[in-house]
Amino acid sequence: MPKQKIIYIALLVLITVFSFLGWLNLGKNLLGDSPNYGTFWIAPSLIFIIVIALFGIAIILFNDLVFALLAFLLISVGFLFVFGIKWPYLVVLALGLGVTILAAGQAIKEKKVRIKIIPSQILKTSLKAIFIVLALTVSLALYFSPATQRLSVEVKIPRPLFNVVLNTMIGVFNSQIQDQSIPSVFNIPGMPMVNINELKNTGVLNKEISIDTAFSKEAQDKLYDTINQQLNFFLKPYKQYLSYGIGIAVFFSLVAVAFVFIWLAIGLVNLIFLIMKKMGWVNIKKEMVEKETLEF
Repeated sequence: MPKQKIIYIALLVLITVFSFLGWLNLGKNLLGDSPNYGTFWIAPSLIFIIVIALFGIAIILFNDLVFALLAFLLISVGFLFVFGIKWPYLVVLALGLGVTILAAGQAIKEKKVRIKIIPSQILKTSLKAIFIVLALTVSLALYFSPATQRLSVEVKIPRPLFNVVLNTMIGVFNSQIQDQSIPSVFNIPGMPMVNINELKNTGVLNKEISIDTAFSKEAQDKLYDTINQQLNFFLKPYKQYLSYGIGIAVFFSLVAVAFVFIWLAIGLVNLIFLIMKKMGWVNIKKEMVEKETLEF
């Protein structure tokens, strides 16, 4: 089998495998009952940087729009397998296919008119367009995820976030007590006078105090439920728009940091291309180019 064909098939297989792993990892987080919105994007982001880089190296190696078509279709099949078939998914994927073909065509045209093959210059615009399609697809998957759709019924502060904030407040309060930056005596109407210095001297207040000793588990749960009830009360008129807001916010957030992902992908393309040249899998051939000039 010719070396070119082997590389062609290998790139298609790698793109299929890595994209499926990315969708699977993303689906595991988004389709669960309690997705971790703080970290769910880290592993899929790294995986899709590899996918975009593999797509970019294929554009550099082959002047073939069929590859872009096949690669996008394989990526789409993995997405639909994980997230299911919905008409909005199909519309976005059809739009994405058109954008991907146009972006690949533009990159191939850019490569042909350049004297030297410089991946960063060839791929910069096309990979950005492909990444935007990817960001739109991820945002749509987030919008249709069960946790996001439940926001229109009930809004809940993530319990880990609540615990972090509460621990921080307790830590600040403790440091103020130790530094004597709060009054030594509290005189609250209707309650006995509290002398902070006496509590410190008796060891009731010390640096070892923590959320577990300051609040019982029952008190923490009650405070958590109360805050969520008040939050739902204030957000009641806007609940129907929260899922839309999250989807749109995630899309524009991804677009805002697109340059980071694109340059990481281009850096990976440069590394792969360098390795392929060193291994002799691809060679750069220099050709003489005729140029027209005017004479009088």
